[in-house]
Amino acid sequence: NVANTANITSFFAHLQGDFSAGTLNLNNTYNLSGGNLTVGDFTGPGSFVWNSGSLYDTNDLYIDNNNGYLPGAATLTNGRHLSVAGLLAVGVNQGGSLSVVDFTDVTSATGRIGGAAADGQTASVLLGVDNYAGWYITNGLTMGDDVLAELRIEDGTRVRVGYTSQFSSGDDPLANAYISTVPGGVSNITIDGANSYLEVANNLYLGGDAAGPKGGGTLELTNGDGLVDNLVVGGVLKVWDDYTLDAVDGTALFSSLDVAGIANFGTRHFDTVAEGITISTSGGTLNTQSIDFGTQDFTGHGTLNARITTDADIIATGDLTLGDLNDYNAVSIAGTIYTGTHTVKVHKKGFFTLSNNSVS
Repeated sequence: NVANTANITSFFAHLQGDFSAGTLNLNNTYNLSGGNLTVGDFTGPGSFVWNSGSLYDTNDLYIDNNNGYLPGAATLTNGRHLSVAGLLAVGVNQGGSLSVVDFTDVTSATGRIGGAAADGQTASVLLGVDNYAGWYITNGLTMGDDVLAELRIEDGTRVRVGYTSQFSSGDDPLANAYISTVPGGVSNITIDGANSYLEVANNLYLGGDAAGPKGGGTLELTNGDGLVDNLVVGGVLKVWDDYTLDAVDGTALFSSLDVAGIANFGTRHFDTVAEGITISTSGGTLNTQSIDFGTQDFTGHGTLNARITTDADIIATGDLTLGDLNDYNAVSIAGTIYTGTHTVKVHKKGFFTLSNNSVS
């Protein structure tokens, strides 16, 4: 039983009750430094009763069903603050869950949900109940499990990667998020509610990492009101082969979008020049209302199911389909369509007129 402020330095690998599961009761503020903290035993989680105050960990913190520092199902509520100087990992060994609710926030240098050796168990993180709850990750987030990893952001809560607090700006502008990094695994993200959002300072890779595709899953925006951006990516938003981005019922912002999987934007109208963004496809399918490329060339292959307008060129790097069979104004290209050795299909209701020099 720990009351008031406590500083505990552990020079051993674990601090635990006994071999039949221990119990740690904490009130007020707790500082952990030196070693690792395990509450429980070698066969399963123990009991961690955190009544109030803050928990500061100067190392890494694991929440796991097998010898986690905290029990495998941890709920942070009642205004508690968790600060981890290193990695905050949820369910990387045998699954686990973390719920951050009710005036509670979490900060960590890095974050991890799930792991390649998760032994068939689910790893999940939930943020909800009120709009004061948040997880702020300074240097990067990795999410991937050999079975299922889940992240739910609800009720006006938030996860910010590359930031130390709700209102900070640019703490690590190079911080990335890698989602579904385990081949064959599934990592799902749900962002629900008008004020809920995920923000990544630099690049967000869905279904893999910077090197290539890995796992599958879906990032879904639900119940957005169009007033708050539910997904904000400062750099590249990459949708890899087996991943789906469903942004029909919410707003997504990015500097650059490349689709190798599926990206759904519903009735969204993109104006790449006015918005200062780039859009490309690498064999994937992009569904949206319309895209005006202005003076930007489009380069890619795959499918653009949208009304396409451009004053520049279309450059096919593989077979390409663009337009909308139900729209008389589906395709308007002032520049040249460069097909190379590939097939370019133009979908448009009515006629599509080509000038003498518009295809190469």
